[in-house]
Amino acid sequence: MTIIPGFHLKVLWYSGNGGESIFEPDSDILAGDPQEWGSFSKLIEVWREALNGALTVDETTERLSRDLLNKYHVLVISSPKEAFSEEEIKYIKEFVSNGGGLIVFGDKGENRHLSSLSEEFGVEFNSDLVIDPNIGHCVSTHYTPELIVNPNPGKRETHPLMIGVNRIAVFESSSLRVFGDYSEEIAWTDIDAYSDRWGDGNFGYDPGEPVGGIPVMAISQYGSGRVFFSGDGDLFRDGNIEIMDHEKLAENLILWISKLIPPVEIETHRIIDLPGEKVYPGDSVEIIVKMRSENEVEDYTHLETILPIGFSIGKGDVVLRDREVLWTGEVPGEFHYELRVNEDALPGVYEIQFLDNEKEEGEAGLLRLEVLPKLGIEFPDVLEVEVGREERVKIEVTNYSRARLNGVELLVRAEGEKSIVSFIQEEDISIDGESKNVIHLKMSASEVIERPKSLKEAILRDVQELKEKLLGRRRTPLEDVDLLINLSYLDKDGTRRSVQLDGDREARVFLPEKKPDFMLWAMILLILAFMFFISLVIRNMRKRKQKSSSHERQRLPDMSQSLYRA
Repeated sequence: MTIIPGFHLKVLWYSGNGGESIFEPDSDILAGDPQEWGSFSKLIEVWREALNGALTVDETTERLSRDLLNKYHVLVISSPKEAFSEEEIKYIKEFVSNGGGLIVFGDKGENRHLSSLSEEFGVEFNSDLVIDPNIGHCVSTHYTPELIVNPNPGKRETHPLMIGVNRIAVFESSSLRVFGDYSEEIAWTDIDAYSDRWGDGNFGYDPGEPVGGIPVMAISQYGSGRVFFSGDGDLFRDGNIEIMDHEKLAENLILWISKLIPPVEIETHRIIDLPGEKVYPGDSVEIIVKMRSENEVEDYTHLETILPIGFSIGKGDVVLRDREVLWTGEVPGEFHYELRVNEDALPGVYEIQFLDNEKEEGEAGLLRLEVLPKLGIEFPDVLEVEVGREERVKIEVTNYSRARLNGVELLVRAEGEKSIVSFIQEEDISIDGESKNVIHLKMSASEVIERPKSLKEAILRDVQELKEKLLGRRRTPLEDVDLLINLSYLDKDGTRRSVQLDGDREARVFLPEKKPDFMLWAMILLILAFMFFISLVIRNMRKRKQKSSSHERQRLPDMSQSLYRA
């Protein structure tokens, strides 16, 4: 999402499924007065101020649908008590994948219903309560019962969401489990806190429960959208948002989640290596340069920048050239500019240097940005493939940026319980700027045959195989397998990078049709005919033997009579 004049952010606050409303105070707390914690009305005010009033927030309990979500840029879900339906989860994933923002606040206690949604983005809400043993259920500082969260424990890199945020707190929070390639932890507890399993009958530490450095906030990059997770939303309530740095975090959150990138602060006389913010061609990043003197004495300096190809810096209609002086004046001082990513910027990681001419080593600040390609893909929602048969699939990829994209490869992973679906790209392609190209894939599927667990199971399998050979088999559905699609490409430095493509897609695997085995039928008929012939021979032999026995019995009386007469 590019910063453009007249942009107005639309946020949907979803309080269905038993979720928390904007204007109702929290009534389910372990300590404190719900009225003191208050509602989320001040949070909305902070967001509106951060966006210079360009904000509309609607609240609904209506069932989530594709048509409803398409009217908004950001979706907020706060502590729902019931699970979302599979259809709602599908629509939420589509919404985020297509560039929407998702904010999810959790709560203490049982969270399996919430994890059914969050796990789609690589984060699980644990069923627990984060506790500090020095205080009690929650942790107390100089303010109210709260849990101190360290945004940067040890050597972990500070996320852009935490720039300017030094101390924050959670109150009745669950912990998080973060997994997947596109999710990461951004805030952790201190060393004293532990995760108390929910429903174990106590609010105390039990052996085996996690201790220290417990993640309570996380983010996910899914498709073209962003997701923020917090084990607790009470830090943003009216009674808590003004303590510590909660208000700064709330301001960063609305700018980051909607891709209205938070201002980057560059201080002179100190090199700042910021983590890679992801941008697209055409985006703008606001730069706030604060000129500060090392010895807090008034100074005088010139500040200029070294811009890589594909970037410009300016303010309004004014565009400055590379190495042109941005600002000349006294220190301390402050000015604001926009760093603009050109539409023809090549994908890759860029460094923008700020130079202080009055300082001996010359470096004032360093900003790193990663430019991603603007892509569109036409991929069928459902692909059908038969086991043992190769299918060809045509995928159309569109490059919306002006820069040529080289070495494009489509990587598709699909592995189910009963089958494995494989995709092979026939050739590497390049896509010119603002154009389309077709990727040809060979798709095949194989059945996963498990060893029988018992003699009975082996016999039943053999009987089924014999039945299929004799009677044949119709084309039979085996299973549906979810597809995970990544597109990789070569960036400006020749480094291969990849992005996950959006949307729910699956491969429908079939067992192929089988005709009766006529050779087997012929063998069976031959065997039956041979057995019938043998039975006739045996029967004939028995009849001849019976006749012979009868003749002998008739001869015996005749011989007896002859002897008598003699």
